[in-house]
Amino acid sequence: MSLLCDENSVLLLRQYVKKLTEFLSLYTGIIDAYVSDFFTKDHWNGMPLSWKDCLTDTEPPELVWLLTQDSLPSKVYPLSLLAFKQCTQTFSLPRSQQEVKVQDLLQLSSAREKKSGNDHIPSSHKASESNQGYTEYLRKHVKPKKLHEINHLGKTLRALGDVCDCQNIVDVGAGQGHLSRYLTFQHGFKVTTVEAEGCHAPKAQKYDRDAQRQIRKVKEQRGSENQSEADLPNHVTCYITADTTEGEFLDIVQRSFDRTNCSTSSNRDSDPRDSKSTPPQSKSKKSNAFSNLEQRDDRTTCQFNCLDSRKKARLMCDTSCLETTFSKCSVNPCDKWPCSDCDKYKQNLCSSFCQKCQSSSLNISTAQDHHILNENEMCCENLTLALHTEKAENGAIRTNKCEKCIVSDNASVTNEGKEGSLGYQVLSFLGGGDISTRQHFLLTGLHACGDLTPTMLRVFTSCPDIQGLASVGCCYMKLSTAKNLETEPVGYPMSEFVQQLPHSALSYEAREMACHFADSYIQRLKDNPPALKLHCYRAALQWVVLQLQPDFVTGAQKLSIRKAENLSFIQYAIQGLKRLGLSIEIPGDILEGASCFLEQWRQVVIFYSLRLSVSPVVESLILLDRQLYLYEQGVSSHLVPIFDPMTSPRNFVLLARK
Repeated sequence: MSLLCDENSVLLLRQYVKKLTEFLSLYTGIIDAYVSDFFTKDHWNGMPLSWKDCLTDTEPPELVWLLTQDSLPSKVYPLSLLAFKQCTQTFSLPRSQQEVKVQDLLQLSSAREKKSGNDHIPSSHKASESNQGYTEYLRKHVKPKKLHEINHLGKTLRALGDVCDCQNIVDVGAGQGHLSRYLTFQHGFKVTTVEAEGCHAPKAQKYDRDAQRQIRKVKEQRGSENQSEADLPNHVTCYITADTTEGEFLDIVQRSFDRTNCSTSSNRDSDPRDSKSTPPQSKSKKSNAFSNLEQRDDRTTCQFNCLDSRKKARLMCDTSCLETTFSKCSVNPCDKWPCSDCDKYKQNLCSSFCQKCQSSSLNISTAQDHHILNENEMCCENLTLALHTEKAENGAIRTNKCEKCIVSDNASVTNEGKEGSLGYQVLSFLGGGDISTRQHFLLTGLHACGDLTPTMLRVFTSCPDIQGLASVGCCYMKLSTAKNLETEPVGYPMSEFVQQLPHSALSYEAREMACHFADSYIQRLKDNPPALKLHCYRAALQWVVLQLQPDFVTGAQKLSIRKAENLSFIQYAIQGLKRLGLSIEIPGDILEGASCFLEQWRQVVIFYSLRLSVSPVVESLILLDRQLYLYEQGVSSHLVPIFDPMTSPRNFVLLARK
């Protein structure tokens, strides 16, 4: 069942959220506790006495009723415990998988559409037939869970694209590009990915070319090689933070769109290893200084700093159009770079901005071009690089200093005359042109981690270029909260309504618990394997650690021991202490005290099950807060469980359109 938040449902939704927060506030002793602290903080005695009396000797299979909606308890339990269980079910969003249809998305009509009555079903865009029927070549390197996710999210985005009449997608937190590849070849979208980890882009590009080459060979075998090919995804490496502005994000995206459009044929190049094909010539002509620039398929990544009045955001930006295809200076072939950053990237950004070398592919000839450079004779040692570019407060272009690779702080370009400058031509080529040339696109993120999802929502609401949103979040414990005064804006709560509720705060423990999955634990309780005792092992080890080192900071390190279910407690404790960097010599009295705890393993499982029953409630609060935020920004939204929860526990997608 999907949940719609619009003007007709928002009042009921707010009442629901208010009661939900009140319920959570009653059980902070369970929610804000770690099972590993069960013995050190005596969590058992913090529970209601009536609960302890009836649960003490409960076997694990009898706890299943706590985690399922229709199960009945096997014995009489206190009314307060029955009410607790009922509330956990009531305040948890239904998780059964549901398919998104175009008709569902039409309910998200903007206020403008409702006023004008323009609420028709748009024509459906389909991938060209030449790109359909090749899903088997898109499964390589993709695990079953990911394949399930990209299949269903891809269908959802196709429906959203049809409603928004949009063929461009930006995939945030794209990893190795599995979703983008599926959207490109199966659904015919033009995709740009944004990923923080630079190591992923080369793999994604390789996988893209592999899939394209395999599909091309099949087409040749079928005699359909003359059919059009999909544009390969454009992979951008960029670290997005909670305070990344709409302008910064949009600049990155539009650069990518401009590069894709001016060199569409480049993305359709054959793989370098394919000897049968030749690279097609680009038909795009540009009037600026980059008219003769060629683009190669082996894209590189460069760093630059982007300053505004509030912060210095470290960005990583794809510069596939600024590579070694630049002609090298015949006088000084850039073999001496004066600073470490220049040296690091001299293989990727090498060009001759000099008067001596008139053969440069950039063909600089105007006086304005020379104006932004130093008064010294221009040569390759005085490059104006995107690597060093900053924006001054007055809009001028200037660069960071190194000993020789210097552009004077005074040699800036004013707004009045910047159109003729080389700096402006660089920015224009990278996508900083007239806003009328900007393209509309959809924004998506498959399990975008922590604050990345809230940032996507903020960018979506403030950016008119983004027509639709499909966001699947995860890693709620990494969200910034109102307590983190250094972070503004915060990842939770986002909506003003939830911010004003007296019991809306969620601790790190609560947000971490929201990432746990109750459904998979149900089967473990039914099977009652010996591995259930590992909860008790971990809690007993915590007690041992604090006996050996009382000032040890608990929760600072995650402890993972392989095949722990096959170990005795002594073996488990020794391996655990070794991983924590502590002495593995355990005094006899401490070991004896820890061994006494092992008999209480059922109580630990009971406490863990009670916590787990609340985890979907906490997740529901986080998701509903995001819906309310969108509504406060004038955007209706749908919350739909599009994945099978047994395959992908974080299965809700937040859908919105303008």
